[in-house]
Amino acid sequence: MCPLETRAIQPNCSAITHDKKVGCVINNNATLCHLTGCCWNASERNETLRCYTKGGGVCMPYHGKVCSNSLNTTLHAYRTTPRFFDNKFGLLGTEKFLLMVTKVINDFVTEDEKCRYILLNMLCQYTLQPCYQDNTIIEYCKEDCQAIFTECSGSLNQVIGAVKFLVQSEGIDFTHTALPDCNRHRNADYFKDKPGKTCIQTGFFDYEALQGTSPPPRTDDDRLEIIIPFMVVGIFAIVVIIIILILWRRKQKQRDAVDNGFAVIKKGSITMRDRLRAESLKSLDSRLLRLYDPNKLRQYPLDHGEKFNESGGCEFPLNVHKGIHLGKPDNCPDFVYAIMKECWLKDPEKRIKFREVIKRLQDPDHDYDVPPSTDDEESPGKPRGGNY
Repeated sequence: MCPLETRAIQPNCSAITHDKKVGCVINNNATLCHLTGCCWNASERNETLRCYTKGGGVCMPYHGKVCSNSLNTTLHAYRTTPRFFDNKFGLLGTEKFLLMVTKVINDFVTEDEKCRYILLNMLCQYTLQPCYQDNTIIEYCKEDCQAIFTECSGSLNQVIGAVKFLVQSEGIDFTHTALPDCNRHRNADYFKDKPGKTCIQTGFFDYEALQGTSPPPRTDDDRLEIIIPFMVVGIFAIVVIIIILILWRRKQKQRDAVDNGFAVIKKGSITMRDRLRAESLKSLDSRLLRLYDPNKLRQYPLDHGEKFNESGGCEFPLNVHKGIHLGKPDNCPDFVYAIMKECWLKDPEKRIKFREVIKRLQDPDHDYDVPPSTDDEESPGKPRGGNY
């Protein structure tokens, strides 16, 4: 048997006009493209046409492996007859399709050996149809198509359901054949007055016993056998999509949390808790981030403090309980100083909360309801002005 690569028939690539081009199914690289019998154009922007050929097909001897035994043991009169190949599939693409469908038949038809044998041979004969000497296709008789639906309806319906899904997902579209459709074929009587033309009867069936029969109507069970595989695949796809969305959303939340941490650092931390949150979000990885909750940090009220000059001496005390606190620093906006004073109220319960501080700093032009200053809030002798 000759190796596959020596049997690819190369077309005249330069003679194929753009409107006649069709993309080949095996277009991964130039080597595989040429082995398929197609032309390779690395500069083509349309990836589907980078490996291309002329639409249509060609008749040539079959030198593949998948159907070698079937074609040599059935229909002996056509054993050496050239077979029709779709140009865009070539021998390699056709072999890939035959191998996939053969696996489907072997997986689904396990109990009916006769039907499995018929389906495997019909797959090879219908996909690799013999040719006349003028390179046109020899048809198969309609009686064969009707007979297979009659004798192997259950097995055939299972295979058709799986192959339909396979054909759609792989984008398989042969120019000369398709899924079993008896309306595409003609009875043997049609060719009686057509000299040199005929249709092929495979010999797999007893035509006299089946004469006058037609494919039985599909029952609800037959329809379920076709629908169930699609439902299972659909449900599985939905579950996978949901899992991906959940993981993406979780990752997005973690990324937003880290971004927020950087934003706080860039704008300037407002409070110690905010700085801790920003630094923590910046340094912790995603696993520790799930265990860390900045909202659980405790806030401690500021009751008193002191400021020291460069020589180490105390300039003025700060005691909120006694009403002693800083005066308004130079260049300090009024709305900021108003916030400062609300932080120093004697009653800790009335002091402004961190959320409100952040809210006011983010919107300084808003007219907030700030209580007026009172004499007992500040010490008459408190320092006024100056930086602190």
